[in-house]
Order: sequence, then structure tokens, then C-alpha cells
Amino acid sequence: MNGTKATLAIIAAMGAVGAIVRRRSGSRNIEWVLDEDFDIRGHFEFWSDPELFTLRSKIEWWDIDDVYTDQDFRDESIVRRYADDLGDGRKIIPLLIHDTGEIMDGHHRWWAAKKVDIQSIPVVVMDYKG
Repeated sequence: MNGTKATLAIIAAMGAVGAIVRRRSGSRNIEWVLDEDFDIRGHFEFWSDPELFTLRSKIEWWDIDDVYTDQDFRDESIVRRYADDLGDGRKIIPLLIHDTGEIMDGHHRWWAAKKVDIQSIPVVVMDYKG
């Protein structure tokens, strides 16, 4: 893999307290940090129906173009804040998506990643049961 390709270093599995996941994108280091007090599983289970979905146990990296939203509304001030946070290496949680790539939680983080030209993003995937 050459220097223009992103390299992946997953340091901890989803749900680990204070887990840090780093992704190098081009010449920029983007750092995604989970808050020590943030209950990632509890937060994401809020968005899912356990009768219909199962939550994958680890953070995955998906190409930004394989993730989509059907929401047209976005608050540009929130997008700018997340874009600044990404550029500064501040705490950003992964997106929650269906296995189809549809965003359930994290629309503004996705728009921010597009704004700063990040090609791969951390996601937690909900699989349809059945």
C-alpha cells in the first residue's frame, strides 16, 4: 500500500473505555477518540430494534461513498464544528449505519468527513435479522 492510501490501525474494539482508533488519510492524521464515559453500545442500541437488527461487535472502516443519507437537511454550523474537530484530532464517535450503508446516526459527522475530504470513515453496522 503506497503513501497515498490510508493505513488502518485499530487499537481497541468497540465499547472499550477510552478506546482510540486512528486512521491515516493522505498526509493528515485523523483521530477518532471515544470518550471514557461514553456508552457506545447503549447509544447505538437506542437507534436499533433488537427484534429486527443485530449490532456488529467492532468498529469497521467503510468508504465514504458506500455510506449514504436520505436526509437533505443539515445544519452547516454543526458540520463546520465536526469538520474542525476532525482536523484538530478531537473526540468523534463512529457513525451508526444499516448494513445497506444508510446512516441512522451521524449525518452531520458524515457531511463533515466529506467536507474535509476523508475517504474512509469509522462505522458501527446494524445487520438486518432474517
